[in-house]
Amino acid sequence: QATRLLQRSLKVESMMPTLLARAREMFRAEVAEVVLFPLAETDKAVKATLGQGDEVEERLEDLDPTEGVWARVASEDQALLLARPIEGDRLSSYFHSRGVRDAMVAPLHGKGGVVGTFMVANRLGEVSTFDHEDLQVLEALANHASVSLENARLIGRLEDSLARLTEMNRLKDDFVATVSHELRTPLTSIHGCIKTLLAPDADLDPETQRALMEAIDRQA
Repeated sequence: QATRLLQRSLKVESMMPTLLARAREMFRAEVAEVVLFPLAETDKAVKATLGQGDEVEERLEDLDPTEGVWARVASEDQALLLARPIEGDRLSSYFHSRGVRDAMVAPLHGKGGVVGTFMVANRLGEVSTFDHEDLQVLEALANHASVSLENARLIGRLEDSLARLTEMNRLKDDFVATVSHELRTPLTSIHGCIKTLLAPDADLDPETQRALMEAIDRQA
């Protein structure tokens, strides 16, 4: 059901709430989160988090490779299980500061390799925690989500390119219209003066003829 819903979404913005809500429900988790790595060095990572409420919080941030497990998941290209209690002082301290008791993190793939991470955290219930069977299901969901997210990001880039091309075409049309207007104004004057000079019944004195010729020269 989650996969079908993802395939219907053509934009990251509309896909993210669906993906996070389904993941949270599927794994009986309190938190679901997707981190999309920057597309360029000057960009920031996009982090979308669905906590206890129904609103997805999205924010841009710099990723610190020394914090969390995203760098490890990205480099090893392997999902990671952090059952309760999380082992390791550094990891435990980091996740505790974020209010995370236990978690699973899976890589999201794109054409260039790992493009992000998919995390579910805080298994609901006082006793239960995530296990390896849950991790396998999360990996499967992450693989399906990767395809949908990559397609959505591609569509987003195409839409941005189309918007830029549309703006360029608009500017070009405005430029051509402006140039056409600027050319048409003196040409109209030149044409009118010539018509006056060539009129069969024109009986123009030399001074008037010279004034018309000077107007033609000036407009030309």
